[in-house]
Amino acid sequence: MDVFYVKTLLFAYAGLDDVILSIDEQVGRKAINSRTNYSPAISQFEEIIALTNEKEIILAVKLVCDTVLGKFSEEDLTLFRYKYFGTLDEMEELLLDTTSRTYFRRQERLFNRFARRVENLGIDDDFFVKKCLSVDFFKQIYEELTCLDQTESEEIK
Repeated sequence: MDVFYVKTLLFAYAGLDDVILSIDEQVGRKAINSRTNYSPAISQFEEIIALTNEKEIILAVKLVCDTVLGKFSEEDLTLFRYKYFGTLDEMEELLLDTTSRTYFRRQERLFNRFARRVENLGIDDDFFVKKCLSVDFFKQIYEELTCLDQTESEEIK
């Protein structure tokens, strides 16, 4: 599986609940506003269906990520929170190994385990390209990650 796809899933994970809630609010607003919206009903339905499809993709990704992350130890989850989720508190920071070589090796192993498990549950390159990249939330994160990588590569040269 492409490294950027997996990174996108990990960086997106912390915000999935908020995106789902936002979609629910948008659908509710569209439904309420439909009585004063004089555009064709079919176009209004299509917008709501598109949002619902996005939500289904996000829920599928969240379910797979929840399942996979649920199999990691609490110490492993601390490393995920530190690098990807941005939800690490001070106490957890103290628990992190201070040896940078060990830290980076552990992060790489965890990343690879996560990638394999996610792929085993159906989120592979094909799913990511066809489904996830059709959702703006995932697409934005993916584009930021690939853009950052290109910038870093150019700086190294």
